[in-house]
Formats: sequence, structure tokens, C-alpha cells
Amino acid sequence: MDKNLIVTKINKAIQGAVLEVRRFGRSDTCSIWVEAQSIQKVAKILKTDPELSLDWLENLSVVELSDALVISYFLQSTQGTQSEVILRASVVPDSPTSPVKMPTIQTIWPMGIPMEREAREMFGIQFETSLQGDDPDVEFDFESSPSLCLPSGLSGFPLRKKFNK
Repeated sequence: MDKNLIVTKINKAIQGAVLEVRRFGRSDTCSIWVEAQSIQKVAKILKTDPELSLDWLENLSVVELSDALVISYFLQSTQGTQSEVILRASVVPDSPTSPVKMPTIQTIWPMGIPMEREAREMFGIQFETSLQGDDPDVEFDFESSPSLCLPSGLSGFPLRKKFNK
């Protein structure tokens, strides 16, 4: 995979969106860190650009590092144009128990809806739609949906390090 091609395309479309590029562990997988506010625009480029065609969201994971929550999107191409790319962004909560806001990727990859729901319940990431003109039928209402993972009556975000039962 040509990480320079990916970074060039992102930076051409969104100046300064790429913060860092590095290899993921011992693999050849490229890990691209971007500004959280630009995650939707970057995701749209990665999915719709014919040279990239990263059209499959394999997984979404969250980890708490120090004071930040790091959201990782594991992307693949079903068309064989690229292997795998990990798109990453981080957000910092105001306090160890407060929720944070992050743009949603559900309008880009609808298969991310249950992944975002889990991240919302477990880590307190409130995914928000901010791109206009996308398919409104894809948007999922997080507020009115029942919990996927948490028992009723439990408050807080159980996968945060400072979670108190």
C-alpha cells in the first residue's frame, strides 16, 4: 500500500488534517492520525476515491490513553486497491466521567452504527452527524435507542479507567 498516496490525497483535500503517519506494529498496515473534527471528510475521501476505495469498515475500537480517548477505524478495500489502513483520532474529555463529542462515520460506513453505539455506551463518545447532504435514511438516533451492552440502571462509562460502579 502506498501511504504517501493516501496522505497526499487527504492533505490535498483537507489542509493539515493528517497529524501523523506510522506503521502499525510489525505489519505493513498504515496508521494515519487525523484531527477528530475532520474524520468524516477524511473517511469520505478514503471510501470514495477510486484509487483508494477503502469501502469496508472492519472494526472500530476505542482505548483510553492518559487523558485522551483514541478512536481507531480499521478500513479495508473490497476491490483490492489497498490492503488495510487504520484511521485514528483522539478526543479529550473535560473530566474523567464526562462524555465527549465526535463526528459520526455512520453516513460513510453504515456498518459502523453498532460499533459507535458500543463506543458511546462504554466510553461516553457522543457521535454526531455533521455532513449535510448524505443519505438521511442511514442516520441512527442514538438517544432513543435501547442500550446494547449496559444493564438498565447503570450510569457512567464502564470502560473508562476512572469508572465507579
